[in-house]
Amino acid sequence: MSNPPLRLNITELAEEAGISRDRARRVLQLAGVKRDQHRLYNAEEARHALSAFVDASKATGNHLAGRGSDTPTNSNLEALAIARSEAERLRIRKMEIALAKEEGKLISREAANNAAREFALHIRNEWLSFGARVAHLLIGAKSADEIQRILDREIRATLNAAADIDRYSLGYAYSEI
Repeated sequence: MSNPPLRLNITELAEEAGISRDRARRVLQLAGVKRDQHRLYNAEEARHALSAFVDASKATGNHLAGRGSDTPTNSNLEALAIARSEAERLRIRKMEIALAKEEGKLISREAANNAAREFALHIRNEWLSFGARVAHLLIGAKSADEIQRILDREIRATLNAAADIDRYSLGYAYSEI
């Protein structure tokens, strides 16, 4: 003996489809799906009719608003819900970036590249002039130890000068970064 078909009421079907009861009732009437004397519908026929007539956008909106079933029955609903949540995430990220720019915590790629280029140019110039700065100091040196001390002192001075970011005008205020 076969099992009788599953029967569902209009509320259960509407929640499953993610639409209102009135909309579900109208769709089922248009599709010609009849209910029995207990006001129950054949679940298979009703689900088929509702999935064919349900507006995916409205059903997704209802689903996202918390109306309808916990799990959408239409894969288009799932895809639309995922796309909407991703769009919302990207919109929030865009607002975060705009706020960071406003607060001065973010600079453009072009400004960063220009600053790096200018900084590298300063470092290059410091080291290219190193020989000319220390040559006269080395002339009077009498030993390798004395030459080593002079070179160490001048190298430290050059590195300390290069590390002083406030010495350079890099096109932006360092304190804003």
